Amino acid sequence: MHQQLVNRIWIFSAVTLAVASCTERSPAPPAAPVLAERDQAMARIMDEHDIATVGAAIISDGEVVWTGYYGEQASGVPATEQTMFNVASIAKTVTAELILRLVDAGEIDLDEPMAPYWVDPDIADDPRHKLLTPRIALNHTTGFKNWRFMEPDFTLRIHTDPGTSYSYSGEGMDYVARFAEKKLDAPFQTLVQERVLDPMGLENTSMGPKDWVRPRIAIPIDDEGVQHTPFCEGPRERFCLADGEWSSAADLAVTVDDYARFMISAMNGEGISADLQAERFSVQTSTADDPVLACTLPDQSRCPKEEGMGLGWQIYEFDDAKIIGHGGNNWSEKAIAYIDMETQDGLVLFMNSSADPAGTLALIEGMEALEPGSRMAMLYRNWIKNYGRQGEASE
Repeated sequence: MHQQLVNRIWIFSAVTLAVASCTERSPAPPAAPVLAERDQAMARIMDEHDIATVGAAIISDGEVVWTGYYGEQASGVPATEQTMFNVASIAKTVTAELILRLVDAGEIDLDEPMAPYWVDPDIADDPRHKLLTPRIALNHTTGFKNWRFMEPDFTLRIHTDPGTSYSYSGEGMDYVARFAEKKLDAPFQTLVQERVLDPMGLENTSMGPKDWVRPRIAIPIDDEGVQHTPFCEGPRERFCLADGEWSSAADLAVTVDDYARFMISAMNGEGISADLQAERFSVQTSTADDPVLACTLPDQSRCPKEEGMGLGWQIYEFDDAKIIGHGGNNWSEKAIAYIDMETQDGLVLFMNSSADPAGTLALIEGMEALEPGSRMAMLYRNWIKNYGRQGEASE
């Protein structure tokens, strides 16, 4: 770990960390001592966990009240409000927004079979493909693994009957995106732009790489301080996306401010009916029995009453709060965004980071620094413990 920090020391200039790029907004800007404490905490987290770039926003009463940017976007280029982050699985929330807006417009139905318009060739011989619907893709019950490259032969398979059990899957989200393309006879990126980004005024958001995105993206950096090409799966730069290609589940490039505004809009139900909004943010697929995701805190009163997937969003219902959000995790990307539907307080935190466990620990500590007492940080720490127990049990 110490050698990794030496290899990456160039990232952290005294000016960048001591005078972080922060923007204050009404209402109630934080006092100077609070700002200084945040900057000091973020400097420590980045130094201890080998983090290259951080962007964050604090939401209070449904408004962005603070944003901060730390580290460098690329070598010699400080992170600013113009820096875009690849936020990995948080992309799923934007894809879900598109699908729900198409449902609200009557152009697709949540429960219609996708098979008449799209069947992945890998599962064409499995009759269960006829059971797949947009709802099943959005609530993660397709029966797919997360990615087909997790299969021994890289072939997509249905492992459980669609609609019957939780199976978190990026493939499922890409599946419903392909379905929308085929049914509406329009490219997915065009649909996202015209139905979601343009109506919301999100000018600093892109589903996948484009020529105007690459100069602004936080550059992936490995544990040795080597910079890598963005939009590639891992340091070996396999499975790279070219400009114009996309993954609806894993490759959203977005600024902190744009995503905060998107999440606030989703919380407020803009662009869809009240009934559809209620469905989106209700637990449709429980994760309470998942060996890693279940809340196993000794004091069960601190755990959610319900937890699981809504329609494209993760939902956590406590006695006095309902938190909606999503996380993102890739080899150099750690991201979290969430908001309490009751208080309308939330957090957006994007990190261009080193590999786990340092990356996830940094994300947790960042949540705790920016939102003392963060329930999401508590749940993340619980998941890490559960994951460790699963590893021990399999040895």
